[in-house]
Amino acid sequence: MKKRNRISWLVPAMLSFATSIIAFISANVNRSLVLIVSGLLFLAGGIRSVCRYIKEKKQQDEE
Repeated sequence: MKKRNRISWLVPAMLSFATSIIAFISANVNRSLVLIVSGLLFLAGGIRSVCRYIKEKKQQDEE
């Protein structure tokens, strides 16, 4: 994987993570259970994306 591809993959992952935090905060302010649950799922997806990026980066560095 080229360096440019790794960076371009990281940007959407970080944006997803940041957006999930904002969605979760908004859900808590509105006190909507459905929004809170979906915000938590969105947050888990953002964390998973960042963890996947870190794992792939470590594998690339080892090779």
